[in-house]
Amino acid sequence: MFLVNNVGIAEIIKIKDQELNSMKDIINVNCLPMAALTSYFINRCNKEGIKGGIVNISSYSWVHPMPFMTVYAATKAFNDTLSVSCCR
Repeated sequence: MFLVNNVGIAEIIKIKDQELNSMKDIINVNCLPMAALTSYFINRCNKEGIKGGIVNISSYSWVHPMPFMTVYAATKAFNDTLSVSCCR
């Protein structure tokens, strides 16, 4: 069994001009589902003795400065950190 996480929304705008609700939407869509589904999947596999894997598809955008997609890039850094942390 596999879990494939591949979700993301963005707004092309400088952070100084971005509305708080837009930031919340991007964070809630790009981060929360990945964390929640990853936790659920790991717990279910452990409970039921199922072997499986998780594929987190994200973006390399967090590595390069993105002045018009700052919050989006930050959420992708979260996704990378989550993925690496789950492997340890």
